[in-house]
Amino acid sequence: SASMAGHFNFRYSVDKNGKVSLASIDKTMNVGEKSWRFYLNQVLVPTRDINKTKIKTRDLIEVKYE
Repeated sequence: SASMAGHFNFRYSVDKNGKVSLASIDKTMNVGEKSWRFYLNQVLVPTRDINKTKIKTRDLIEVKYE
């Protein structure tokens, strides 16, 4: 994964209600028909809730641009 191989840019904001809005990962913007999606153990996690999601040892985290 990119995080294991080196650094990458993750641009986001958190609104006053604590919801996350993702702008981009590296140079790929989160706009248009495709967007970044987060999966925890193959279950979709809404981007707005990624800051509230608890991660445990051996969890599989996937980020897909789809």
